[in-house]
Amino acid sequence: MGEVEPKRLSQYALIEVIGSGRNGTVYRGFDMEQQRVVAVKVLREDIMAVLHFQKQAIARTMTVAHIDHPNIANVAIIEEVDGQYVIVSELVEGKSIGETNSSRGCAHLGASSTEACGTCNLKLFLNIALQLVAGLQEAHRQMVIHGNIRPSNVLIDQEGVVKLTDFGLHQTPDAVAREEDIEALRYLSPEQIDGRPPNFVSDLYSVGLVLYDFLCGSTPFPDGEADEVRWAIKSNPVNIEPLRERGIPGEIVLLVEKLTALKPEDRFANTEELLITLEAIGDFECSHQHSHDQTGPKWSPRQYLMVSVLIVLLIIFWIIITSCQS
Repeated sequence: MGEVEPKRLSQYALIEVIGSGRNGTVYRGFDMEQQRVVAVKVLREDIMAVLHFQKQAIARTMTVAHIDHPNIANVAIIEEVDGQYVIVSELVEGKSIGETNSSRGCAHLGASSTEACGTCNLKLFLNIALQLVAGLQEAHRQMVIHGNIRPSNVLIDQEGVVKLTDFGLHQTPDAVAREEDIEALRYLSPEQIDGRPPNFVSDLYSVGLVLYDFLCGSTPFPDGEADEVRWAIKSNPVNIEPLRERGIPGEIVLLVEKLTALKPEDRFANTEELLITLEAIGDFECSHQHSHDQTGPKWSPRQYLMVSVLIVLLIIFWIIITSCQS
C-alpha cells in the first residue's frame, strides 16, 4: 500500500497532528516554497468568525512576528488559506513544561531520578524560570501581552532552550465568562476570571501557576465545574503548602507565593523585578553550594553515633592494654 498523501493548505503540507486546543489544531508541516519544516496552527473557524477576536488575533500575531528572541518561538505569518486562518511558526522539537513536571520530565532535562520534582534540581528550575521570564520580558518590552500562559504554551527543545508560544490568542472577557473547559480556566488570573482584560501583571500570575505546576505536578485549584474553578481562582489565595511539603526551598516558595498573590498590587510589578529576584536566588544558591562543597559533606546523626562508639571502644581497649602491662 502506498503512502497517504499529506493534507495540503496552499504551500503547506500538513504531515501530522502534534497538538490541539481550544483555539485550533497544530500540525507538523512543510513549507514547500521555503523548503523547511514548520509548525502550522489551523485556527478554529468558529472563533475566527468573531470579527473582534479575528482582528485582535491578527494584529497581535503580526506584532509577535517582528520579535526576535531566543525564548519566543519565531512566528512567520498569520494568513487566510483556503478559507481557514493559519499561523505558521518555528517548529520546536521537544516537550512542553507540562510534560517535565515529574521524574520522567526532569530526567528529560538532565536531572537524575533522585533530583526529580519536589527535590528537583534547583539549577534546572531556575534555568527554566529565567528563560521563560526573559522571553516574556521581551514581549512586554514591545507592549505585547500574552494573556494565555499555560504549561502547553511553554516548550523546551532538545537543547534545553525554553520557547514561549501561542501569543495573541487569549480569550475575550465574554468568552472567559462562558468558558466551560476547566483546563482553559486553570491558569487565568483572578482579574481575567472577573471579566477584565489581561495585562502585564496578570501574565506574571500565570507564570507563577506554571512554575507551581512544574514543581508540584498539578495546579493548586481543584477539579470541579467551571463555575467552581472560577470562584476558587478569584476568591482564594493559592495554597503553597504542597510546595513546602515537597521540600521546595523557602525562597522559591515565597517567589511563587508573591507571583500568585490574589491582588495584582501584591505581585511583582514587572518582569524586570522578577528577573532580578530569580538571579539573586540563583546567586545565593550557587554561593551556598560552593560553601557547602568547601566545608565537605555533613555527617548524619547515625554516623556521629558510630564514630563516638568507636572512640569509646578504642579508649576502653587502651585502658585494658595499659592495665595488663602494669
